Amino acid sequence: MSFPSYADERGVLVPIELAEVPFVTRRVFVVTGPPEGAVRGGHEVTCREQVVLVSGRAELRIGERVEVLDRPGAAVLIEAGEAMSYELGPGGSTVVVLADAPWELRP
Repeated sequence: MSFPSYADERGVLVPIELAEVPFVTRRVFVVTGPPEGAVRGGHEVTCREQVVLVSGRAELRIGERVEVLDRPGAAVLIEAGEAMSYELGPGGSTVVVLADAPWELRP
């Protein structure tokens, strides 16, 4: 799945139509990596999440599969219970994540 992206001299716009997300969205968060890149996640997700690339590159490991998001608007769906981690590429790569449950602090 992917969402459209529109690039010009002002930057990149990625509109996400919530009607196209395969669940009712209860939470949205944005993750931007540092200039050198970073690995995030490393846990089992507790709800459905859709990860959408805004800029840069992200490589997701979801269970045994690997998904590479390499253009703005590229997206992947993660089901509740799946183990995941993701690497944000260098240069301040950014993803937006839509989730079907509110955020909970984990110990």
